[in-house]
Amino acid sequence: DRLRDMIEDLQDENKSLKEQLSKPRMNPMVIYKSTSATGNQVRWDVESMKPTLQGLVKRDNNNEDIVVGIDGLYKISIRFGWNGDSGAVYTFHLRLNRDKDIAIVRQYYSIGFTMNEIIKLKKGDKLDFRGSSYSNWTPQYNNFTLELLQAEIADDDKDED
Repeated sequence: DRLRDMIEDLQDENKSLKEQLSKPRMNPMVIYKSTSATGNQVRWDVESMKPTLQGLVKRDNNNEDIVVGIDGLYKISIRFGWNGDSGAVYTFHLRLNRDKDIAIVRQYYSIGFTMNEIIKLKKGDKLDFRGSSYSNWTPQYNNFTLELLQAEIADDDKDED
């Protein structure tokens, strides 16, 4: 009887796992868009897709900073574009805590670009995006996507078995 109960429990667990794996999955993420800038700082002032996990991020400093809420490995994707080619040279910086460049892009005779970075971030880290010019940029052609690929569990949160 005991063996039969264990087998039934394992079969139920197996069925539950199969059901979970058959459901579509999505990593926790958020998508912002920008309709304005302050000087050279892009403001991510439109929440195109709310955070799919509570506490994932928040915006700060007049929507210029994206503040990380969960330690982990993240994918940062930025798409930025203009409504025409002015022939100017543009330089944009994705920065961590306003003092470390994560990525830099320089464009000449271009109407847009993308950035994709994978980086380990900690709770409280701030991401910002700044550029050399906004004279001809088009808000509908930009977005900032932050996707949590793998959360980190602090040592004090791990189960002690």
